[in-house]
Amino acid sequence: MAIIRASVVLAISLVAATVAHLLFEPHWHSAFVEGRRFSSSVEWWNPYYMVRWIYTALLAFVFGAAVAFFIRSRLATLSAALFGLAFGFICMLLASWQLAAEATLVDRLWIYGDYYLVAPIAALCAALVVRRLRPNAA
Repeated sequence: MAIIRASVVLAISLVAATVAHLLFEPHWHSAFVEGRRFSSSVEWWNPYYMVRWIYTALLAFVFGAAVAFFIRSRLATLSAALFGLAFGFICMLLASWQLAAEATLVDRLWIYGDYYLVAPIAALCAALVVRRLRPNAA
């Protein structure tokens, strides 16, 4: 029964997070990216991608916490991490990135890291915070 509940919570959270992403991402972009110039003297550091990572981390953290809150079993942490991975994959599918053939390895790490590192880690951290705040959970 715990696996079914976890699957339902995961599915509902993924749909809600995808809708939230589609609604909030344009606002985030216009508030923090549009009209700004991003530059850095360090070759591997890219402030533009960092702003994107912050957006992904915030959204994944909020929904990862919701997943962990509604799944009251040992599956909560794993489910939150799976949510983050699935959410990152969905965001990648919805993205309009077009990598140039000359894109560097660093650019690829920034782009794919947004989907496959930031989202799962933020959701996992949220689950750990929820678990810490609710120590009597199974």
